[in-house]
Amino acid sequence: MFENFFKNKKEERRKDILKFCFKGGRESADAYLKILDAYIIYYHIRAQRCKWQFYILNMIKYLTLAVIPVVQGVQKIAEHTWVATISASVCLLIEAMLRLWRTEEKWILYRSTNNTLMSEKRQYVTSKGIYKNANDPCEILVERVESIIDDEAHKWVATFKETKEDA
Repeated sequence: MFENFFKNKKEERRKDILKFCFKGGRESADAYLKILDAYIIYYHIRAQRCKWQFYILNMIKYLTLAVIPVVQGVQKIAEHTWVATISASVCLLIEAMLRLWRTEEKWILYRSTNNTLMSEKRQYVTSKGIYKNANDPCEILVERVESIIDDEAHKWVATFKETKEDA
C-alpha cells in the first residue's frame, strides 16, 4: 500500500521538478535550489524533533528508574509499594513508546538524509564531483536529490513494517 503511494508521489514530484531543468538557464537551477533548501530544512527539523523526543523520553525513564531504589530506602515511603509500582510502570510505558515510535531510528534516518542532501548541494554549488564536467548539472542534481528522497521514503516504510511485525 505505502510503496504504491510513494511511487505515485515520486513520479508526480519528479514530473513537476524536471520542468525546472527543461526550462534551462540559471532561473531553473535557482528555483530547484530553493526546493532543495526546503528539503534540507524539513529533514533537519524532523531529525531535531526525533532527537529531542528520544533524549527527553530516555531522561524521564532513567530518572524514574533512579527513584525506585530511593523510594525503597526511605522508611515512610517504603510502606507504600504503589510508588515503586507506578515508577516501574512509567518506565515500561516509556520503553514501549520508544520502541513503537522508533525515535532513534527515525532521528538517524532523517539526519543521514539531511547530511546527504547538504553534501549534494555543496557539490553542485561548488561544481565538484560529478557536477564538475557535466553538460546539465541541474538535471543531475534533480535526479540525485529525488533518488535520495526516494531512498529515505523506502527506508521509512521498511522501519514502519518492522514496527508492525514487532507488535
